[in-house]
Order: sequence, then C-alpha cells, then structure tokens
Amino acid sequence: MIQNNHNFCYSIKDIDYKIARSTEDKTRVCETVYKSYLKQGYIDKDNQSTNLFSYSWLPGSRSFLASHNGKIISTATVIPDSKFGLPMDMLFKEELDTLRNKKICEVSMLAGDTENLPEIRSLGSNIEKRQLVFHLFEHIFQYVKGTLDCDYICVAINPKHEGAYRSLLFQELGGLKSHAKLNHAPALAKFLDVKNSGGINKKNPPDIRNKLDNSDDIIHNLK
Repeated sequence: MIQNNHNFCYSIKDIDYKIARSTEDKTRVCETVYKSYLKQGYIDKDNQSTNLFSYSWLPGSRSFLASHNGKIISTATVIPDSKFGLPMDMLFKEELDTLRNKKICEVSMLAGDTENLPEIRSLGSNIEKRQLVFHLFEHIFQYVKGTLDCDYICVAINPKHEGAYRSLLFQELGGLKSHAKLNHAPALAKFLDVKNSGGINKKNPPDIRNKLDNSDDIIHNLK
C-alpha cells in the first residue's frame, strides 16, 4: 500500500494502492491491461501482443495498482525514458524529442478490470469511482516528482478521453495519429509539466478536484 514518503503504505475507503513488486503482481497488471484493451477493441483475441507489455518489465518501470479485496480495479505503469526509449516513440518520437532536453517519463497501460467493479458497489456514485483514478494519478505524480525527479509526464491517449486529461492539467504535445499496433486506434500525445503544474496532490485547489468530479471520461477504463 502507498504512503507519501514512498514506503507505499496507504489505504483509502478500503481501496489499496501499491506498486507491483512481485512477478505475480506484474503479471496480474499485464492481464488486466490485456483484458481491458481486448474489450475496448484495441487488440484482437488471438493477439497476445507481448510487445505491449515489454516496457513494463524494464528495471526502471513501476506499475501502480489500485485493488479491493486483492483484486485489481485500476492500474497504470510509469516508464522512465532510457536507451530503450518510450512506447510513445512509435507515434510521437519527434514530439517527445522536443522535451528530451529535460527528464521525461511516460504513463502507459492505464486500465481497469470491470469484472471487479461489483466488488466495490459500496463506493456508491460514479464521482467516488472517478476518485479511484484521481488517487492513482496522485500517487503516480508524487512518485514521478519525488523519486524520479522528472520534469514531464507524457501520455498517448484516445481523443475521447481528452477531457479527463485536461482536467488533470495535461497539455497538448502531438496531434491525431493512428496506432497500427492497437488496431489503428486514434491517439493524441499529451504532457504534464510536473514541476510547474502545482501537482496532483492533496494540496491542489478544490477547483481541480471539482473538474475531475464533473468529468465522465475520468473513469473511461472502469466502464
């Protein structure tokens, strides 16, 4: 479980947030992403797409997960830039290179396991479910800023989720492209200025949380 001092021991409303340390947890993260991508039509059933997960197994990568009763509800993986590059380089290398004068990382493999949602009906409203993703990004932000000391978080997203990332203060990096390895799904590139954004944390002004509460897209992978 996660704590702000990066000993990762924190719980909220019976939802546990932690970094996947064991091979078992890392495998469960990949299975969750695979099922989510399959449901959204990003991959086909006969496509195991192991390349999609290769970056998550790099030594510097960290997969964050939110779980309830031991079952993964939501997950995302932080991938620091390295000699292997970033997954986004496939589509947005030129755009990423404009940021590489500073330290960057990518948040990838954001997914949720909808089969586990009945386990958290006690959470009640969609607003509370949105907060699951908010808290996941909160922990990611603090890790990226405090431990990795990165300047920018980069993401490649489906345009239909643009509102959610705007609520999280992400800015435009690259225009619309087609992702060949995800069944030609449309993708936009966004980035967050970690050191000048004010942060996705408990000290954020209330209006940022209000924007999140009003964004249906923020739980796009929990549907």
